[in-house]
Parts: sequence; C-alpha cells; structure tokens
Amino acid sequence: MHNTFTFRTTTEEDSLVAKHTIAARTVDTMANYLLLAFVGLAVAYLANNYRCYTINLAAAKKSGFPYITMPVHTFNRFWLITHRLWLPFIRVLPKSWLHPWIE
Repeated sequence: MHNTFTFRTTTEEDSLVAKHTIAARTVDTMANYLLLAFVGLAVAYLANNYRCYTINLAAAKKSGFPYITMPVHTFNRFWLITHRLWLPFIRVLPKSWLHPWIE
C-alpha cells in the first residue's frame, strides 16, 4: 500500500480566516466579561441598598418615632431616571399601599 502525504501551504485566505476566528472569540470573551461585570454590579447595588434599608429600618424602630417604609428612596438616581417606566406598574397596586408616598 502506498501512502502519499499532501502538504498544504498557508495561503492569505487561510490566515484571514484564522484572524477572523481569533477576533470572533475575543469579542465573545469580552462580551461575557462585560455581562459578568454588569450582573456583578447590579447584584452589589441591590445588596447594598437592602443592607442600608435594614440598618435604617432598625434605627427607625429603635427611635420609637412613628415611621413609614417606602419601596424606593425618591431621590435615588436610579429611581429619578426610571420612575416613568415603573409608575404604570405601581399604579395597579392597591391604593392603601400607594397613598403615603405616591398620588
């Protein structure tokens, strides 16, 4: 039996395909890192808001003064930017939940 080996030389087209493949993998990897960073920042933001809320709630209870709790701080940057998106959903809630903080 006779074996023949064919050696293929690298052409310019092959190198372009290889470069495109590497670039595509780099973009995919970068997108994954950006998504991970975004999710991590969102989780850290929510965890910090919850931690601050529980600390402030404990201080309010300890003070003995009457207090109300609100789902959002009205001067929070996120709320100020996106409140028009959330208000239609919030208005569906019972009036007794909304009256002290939204009219």
